[in-house]
Amino acid sequence: MAKHITELSSSVICKNMQEKIRKNLALYAISGCYEDILDVD
Repeated sequence: MAKHITELSSSVICKNMQEKIRKNLALYAISGCYEDILDVD
């Protein structure tokens, strides 16, 4: 039973990490686009 709980929590942690990475990548992409626009100007 304890093993099942740890597997469940690790999968939840993994999902949270993936969401954080996705948000960070989105922010990075947005800031990168803004930098490109500024460079063009």
